[in-house]
Amino acid sequence: MPSFDIVSEVDRAEADNAVQNVVREIT
Repeated sequence: MPSFDIVSEVDRAEADNAVQNVVREIT
């Protein structure tokens, strides 16, 4: 389970990063 939590954290960080990149391109 702990490993799943770590993966979830990484996925969340990557998702936030991707969203920021998209927003940066749009603006």
